[in-house]
Amino acid sequence: MMAILYLWTRNIDVLLFVLTFLLLTINTVKFLTTTIPTLKHSTATPIENENCETMWDALRPTLLKYQAAGCVIADFRGDGGFKCLKDVILAQGVGVANITSRDEHEPHIERFNRTLEERSAVCYARL
Repeated sequence: MMAILYLWTRNIDVLLFVLTFLLLTINTVKFLTTTIPTLKHSTATPIENENCETMWDALRPTLLKYQAAGCVIADFRGDGGFKCLKDVILAQGVGVANITSRDEHEPHIERFNRTLEERSAVCYARL
């Protein structure tokens, strides 16, 4: 179970969150999915292709929304396909950008994507 990191800094409460992200394809439509497991909040943004600029254009508004809501993203966790974004993410002031190696997976976002795929398949079958 992932815990919220909690800091006490000069009488100010700061909550640090972990943001996980991954690509998802449903019926040839690609999505960049993100989730903060402790908040149980997720987003899915459609993207045209898997190049770094497109992925960053989809990820940046999500990051800005979380920051505007007062969430401090302390750790980004993503799949190996996001190696090209690691420097860009670190330049945004995020403490850690944990990109998994080739044979590893981020379990929270993988589970979210599997659930999303199953639910969309059920909705499609009911049409």
